[in-house]
Formats: sequence, structure tokens, C-alpha cells
Amino acid sequence: MKYYAGIGSRSLSAAQKKFCWRVGRWLADLGWTLRTGAAQGADQAFAEGALSVGGSVILCLPWNSYESHWVDQCLVQSCASARVLSNHDHGHHASVDTYHPAPEKLSGAVRKLHARNSLIITPCTFVLAFPGINLGGTGQGIRIAEGDGIEVIRLDIPEQRKRVEDKVGFKL
Repeated sequence: MKYYAGIGSRSLSAAQKKFCWRVGRWLADLGWTLRTGAAQGADQAFAEGALSVGGSVILCLPWNSYESHWVDQCLVQSCASARVLSNHDHGHHASVDTYHPAPEKLSGAVRKLHARNSLIITPCTFVLAFPGINLGGTGQGIRIAEGDGIEVIRLDIPEQRKRVEDKVGFKL
């Protein structure tokens, strides 16, 4: 199976979300399986695009009730599945201490959100990241990918986004 990660800001513009949706649809048509975190914004847009054409989506959740209404709607479709981060996923939890600039300042819930990034990214061939002004959790995902030698395409950087725009046939 070919995996990619689609991650990004919760506060993208409508045009940016539409772009993520188009990218998710395009990659699903090419047979790629999306791994994403189910957060509002980029994550959900990538997933909705993939699911619109019957693409495979794996939602990586920090806890069972995370975005439950939206996740439940996705899971009705046979091509979507969910994986919940467990306390036994030691490698994913350790990634917070390895890659976060101030892990000691994080609450338990925020640590789980950041550990979930490792669950999303570790098996992927590449990462499409659309961070907002504050890199936040997307920045953690980028650090994990770069640390693991996984290619990151940042959709907030025009030169990198153009590589994708040309293939998708949709420009921001």
C-alpha cells in the first residue's frame, strides 16, 4: 500500500481547503492512501477529497472521541478506517520528546495530539503540509518527517505548492 500524509492548519481559507480537497481526490485517483489526523481544516479537506472518489483514508486519532461526529460520518464509508493512538504506542509518544521544542510545557491532551503526528507520518512516503502562520502541530509533523527522512511538500510555500498545482490542475 502507498501512504502519504495530508496535514495542516485548522484555519485555512475556503480556497485553501478546496485546494486540499482537490489534492486528496487526485492522489486517491492515483491509488494513494491518505493518513491524516481528522482535525478541522486541512486534514478534513484532504480526507473529504479522497473519500469523494472512493479513496482509502486512515484517520489517526489522539483519543476515541476526537472529532467524533465528523469521524463517524467518514467511517460509514467502507474505504475509511480509524486508528486511535494508544498508551502502548511508545515510539509515537517518544517522538514528542525528540521533536517538540518544549515538550515539558505540554498538557497531556496536547502531548497526545503531537504524538498522533508520528502515528500519521511514520509509514508515509511523503507529507503534504499546509501550515498556518503558527506552525503548531503541523510544525511537529514536519519535524518528524524531516527527522525520519520523509519528503515534505509545504503547500504554504509557493514554489513547492506549484509542483502540486501543475499536477492537480488547480491553482490557489
